[in-house]
Amino acid sequence: RSGATRDIRSMTSFRTLSIRASGLLALSLFLILMVGLGGLGLYANQQGREAFDVMRDEHVGQFRLLNLAQTRVFRSRVEMDRAARLTRVPSFDRPGPVIASAETLLSEAREAFEAFMAIDVGEAQADNKATLERHFRSLVSTGLELQLMLLKEEDLGAYDSGQARLTSMSQAFVDSVEAFSTLALEQEEGLAAGFRHLADSMNLALAAALTL
Repeated sequence: RSGATRDIRSMTSFRTLSIRASGLLALSLFLILMVGLGGLGLYANQQGREAFDVMRDEHVGQFRLLNLAQTRVFRSRVEMDRAARLTRVPSFDRPGPVIASAETLLSEAREAFEAFMAIDVGEAQADNKATLERHFRSLVSTGLELQLMLLKEEDLGAYDSGQARLTSMSQAFVDSVEAFSTLALEQEEGLAAGFRHLADSMNLALAAALTL
């Protein structure tokens, strides 16, 4: 009997150890799963933030150059109109220096736009970039430069006749800038939405693991 009792006790101890071992194994697997999901979530979040920051920095650089080109173009036109008024009504201010200022502003606009064109904006923006280039070069080459030439020749009649055409070209350029900017902002929002979806998926996975 004493031998049988010892056998029963041994079997009970073995079962208890087996249950404890199984419990520890399950707990270990659970902890590994939680750590893995948590680490994956942190990595995905970090990668997402870095990707978003890179895209945002690229867009900031593109917007800065486009804004510089746009403001220089419009300031150049303002100077031309001022030069035209000085030509019509002589005063102490001569139109020559004002025309020179308009030329300088136009040159700065070209430099800013060429810097923008040197940037790789990606396939999604290729069409918008091509449209931007077409409208900018049309505005500058067949619009503003022609108006400058007419001012230098003091042909104010032809200068006035070109104003409506110049306004139409300017609006086309503004519209193309807006289209480019809108798509860029949509790209940022799409990227942010993707990361939010990934974060939600990771939270659901963690919640599911906790209910196991």
